[in-house]
Amino acid sequence: MAQKRTIEGIILGSCIREIREQLKEKDSQWTQEFVAKQIGMDEKHYGKLERGYYPKPQFQTIAKLMDILDASIDEFWRNYKEELKRQNISYDCPKEK
Repeated sequence: MAQKRTIEGIILGSCIREIREQLKEKDSQWTQEFVAKQIGMDEKHYGKLERGYYPKPQFQTIAKLMDILDASIDEFWRNYKEELKRQNISYDCPKEK
């Protein structure tokens, strides 16, 4: 069954792609294939992540991406939440019981 894109996944992928493309402007090695190899992910799946087909990747995947992209997880998360807000999408963080 084909995976469906969600607005949250599209925003997440867009945030990741933006960081990668900024690096690519300075150094052409920053392709999807390069980043996928660096984090141990298949290039096809990484491409789907950037296109919004994986709206809820594992934290470990995001942490690896932010590390290899030399980006702050805090800054990335703020940007993601701000974009959700601009799109009028609420983000409800699960509360501990």
